[in-house]
Amino acid sequence: MASSKETYCLCGQPYNIGQFMIECDCCREWFHGSCVDVKIYHSDDIDKYHCPKCAQTYGPSVLKIPTNNHRADRYELGAETRPSQVGTPAWVRALAARPLRPAPAALQRMSPHQFTEEFIRDNGFTRPVTFTTSDGLDMKTPNPGTFTVRSVLRYCGAQLEVEVIDVRKQSTLRMPLGDFVDYFETPPEHRDEKVLNVLSLEFSETNMARVVEPPAVAVSLDWAERVWGGARERPPAPHVRKYCLMSPAGAYTDFHVDFGGTTVWYHVLHGRKIFYLIPPTATNLALYQQWSAANNQNERFFGDMVEWYGTAEVTAGQTLFIPSGWIHAVLTPCDSLVFGGNFLHSYAIEMQLQIYEIERRVETPTMFRYPLFEAMHWYAGAHLLTMLRRYNEEIQDEEFTLSETNPRQTPAALPPLLLRGIKILANALKEWHALKSTDTAKRDNVPKCLNSGQLVRELCKELRTLEKRSTTTASKDKDFKVKNQSSPTKSHSKKSQSSSKKSLKLTLPKPIMHMGQNGEFVEEKNYNDKFYIDNKVRGCISERYVTQDGKYGNGVPDTKYVVEGKEMVMPDKGYAYQTYEEVSYPDNNGYVDRPDKKTTLKIKMNHEEQFAASLQVVLRGFSVMQAMVDDVVTFTRLAWQDGEFPGIE
Repeated sequence: MASSKETYCLCGQPYNIGQFMIECDCCREWFHGSCVDVKIYHSDDIDKYHCPKCAQTYGPSVLKIPTNNHRADRYELGAETRPSQVGTPAWVRALAARPLRPAPAALQRMSPHQFTEEFIRDNGFTRPVTFTTSDGLDMKTPNPGTFTVRSVLRYCGAQLEVEVIDVRKQSTLRMPLGDFVDYFETPPEHRDEKVLNVLSLEFSETNMARVVEPPAVAVSLDWAERVWGGARERPPAPHVRKYCLMSPAGAYTDFHVDFGGTTVWYHVLHGRKIFYLIPPTATNLALYQQWSAANNQNERFFGDMVEWYGTAEVTAGQTLFIPSGWIHAVLTPCDSLVFGGNFLHSYAIEMQLQIYEIERRVETPTMFRYPLFEAMHWYAGAHLLTMLRRYNEEIQDEEFTLSETNPRQTPAALPPLLLRGIKILANALKEWHALKSTDTAKRDNVPKCLNSGQLVRELCKELRTLEKRSTTTASKDKDFKVKNQSSPTKSHSKKSQSSSKKSLKLTLPKPIMHMGQNGEFVEEKNYNDKFYIDNKVRGCISERYVTQDGKYGNGVPDTKYVVEGKEMVMPDKGYAYQTYEEVSYPDNNGYVDRPDKKTTLKIKMNHEEQFAASLQVVLRGFSVMQAMVDDVVTFTRLAWQDGEFPGIE
């Protein structure tokens, strides 16, 4: 039974959308490039193609005649007066002739044993760093003596389609890995100035994955390892950890920032690479954004637009780390085979989000962005929330330790760089959550297993809790040690501290009349601390105070007087002329002893609580004074009605 699909080419196979085909300009038949020995990267050089059958009649195919060596289109007419473009042979030769700039501000060198997660946590990672040896990086690479691009072909397969960059045109095309390896193994003088560059062969899902392992510091920081996890409800993590770069001599990659602001590492197995490095300052990022959107971008060397740039030459056996946000270009002086990888991490959150915003503004195509960028940050938010919650619980346990004889070890403070990143991430997640209702892309980027609203609220709550405690943790630890050392004489020190304090006194106005025991009002005289009743001296008042545990009658507490060495308590029906003493302020360390049924907790009062305590005392005094005035007015009204004020009409 005949097939319903139309067949083409000498092989009689149907059309395959993933396979390159070319049309004969004579017979108008279509042929697979692999069947007629025509490569996809050669098709642009053919003016008129003749298939093998037509070539016997009309002769071989007619090729285009190049007109220039400095434009992306080598056949462009009138190109003599136009400027050179990025990636052309003339451009690459002019760039290679420039002297290198190994600026110390753009590159640092250190021992592999020093470059750890602890180093990045404490010092940050803001400058590229290069290593002359991989010993100490705990990375795995194949033996450079036996591993070549042909080895890549054996591990990955000849039919694996790879993205290839035409350096002269700065454009991307797809071709089988086998065809690229054939091109790469062709001697440079027979490549006809064709420069093809492979930069995005991610081999995590191939047999070559077990041959290469990233450096240990990259693995420990990578969110794809620490944050994403392997839960069943989560999709596979983005595959950006293992890349193979195969670059021929003369390859050039123009200035760019790695997608999503990722940190990147390179290990040169064969060949040599020259990196042109520009720091991600606010001015440079603004210039980069402007340059990226310009129409003549491919005619301007971005390094000449900024204040300065540095260079880093990486040779075989060396490793380079480039931090998040650094703008860089790469020149390949000779055929090179390089391994590398990208990763997001918690100590570059601010720069990662900033680069993501720049990509959105310049409308970077999706294929050139970090896959599942927002989803990765949602998972990171959940991971950091768990870490913050655990840290706050440890701090709380430290604050409310019941026993002072065996205090817990104070948890290590969060690194300022990490804390700042978490705050910025919380704001970004809050904004993305707010856009869910109007932007379907934002809604789709939220993982199904996460409640975005609850995550944002809990993360902000933990940050507020940490911010409140961080201002007092250092002084609290210091005061706790001082109190613990002086515990044998604690009671004595408390007495000496309380005796040295000066209490703030609030004196209320005294009523004009005083009611005696017979119920009549008599005028009270109080001069020089002498107590007068019925115009007779009853004693000298040596101390007058209000007890905290006194019972209140008619809103007025019982008042104790010391008269001639004896304590006297005025009856509730009498008005006590009292001076209210405010509760003493806590000492400088801010601790106040509050009794509890089981034990005593040391609770630190902040300035708001101290002010509230003072205000409470003042209000209590005013309430007592108001009660006294009300009682006087009521008693006067009743006495007036009973006629106890003769002579007043």
